[in-house]
Amino acid sequence: MCGYFANIDLTPEIIEVSNQLGLTLPNETQRAYQRQNFNALVTKSGSISQSSAMWWYALKSSDNGFVVDERITSFNARDLTKPLWSEAFKLRRGLVFASELGESQGKQQYLMQSKTGFALGCIYKDWIQVDGSVTRSFAVITRPPHKRYSEYHSKSTPLFLPLDADVLTRWLDPAPLYTDLNQYVEQAVLTTDFDVYPVKTYRSPDSLLPPFELLRD
Repeated sequence: MCGYFANIDLTPEIIEVSNQLGLTLPNETQRAYQRQNFNALVTKSGSISQSSAMWWYALKSSDNGFVVDERITSFNARDLTKPLWSEAFKLRRGLVFASELGESQGKQQYLMQSKTGFALGCIYKDWIQVDGSVTRSFAVITRPPHKRYSEYHSKSTPLFLPLDADVLTRWLDPAPLYTDLNQYVEQAVLTTDFDVYPVKTYRSPDSLLPPFELLRD
């Protein structure tokens, strides 16, 4: 995915599953851009909770604390067998709720909106300063291209999870992944319908064209 997602409105489906998880999501627009903090990363350590995290997994120490390490492109995690990702995928899985995301194909950008909303699978890491303070970072997991999704982004497809409290709870467990959840990891699954708008920018989605329909699997 191309560095943008947002939870514009809390859909009834997202509200229901977040309540089942014991969460109260922020009731305002939550926009996420790579290299910036996002305030509603969902993780589980004992209980399920939300936290602020930098959408760029690899950080480095500086005089101002931990900052983005520009040498490593790490807002998306593709090959989960690589050392950068493998430990986190086994033990530190998170998720974010969203109602839209941005993709691109060549020079054309697309805003992909879902009426129900969706969950994106993530991994995260805590970076601990000498004074004990913690900076959290995360990456959105992407999978090999989904045939229909690749019309709008041919390199990869985000890891979409169903809005199902049982599935999401087991995804968040800080333990090796449950076998039945591999279906979402091995091959990208579209868990929601999208209206896809050709746009100039994600921030100002003033498309003059009617949307394309991208239906769930």
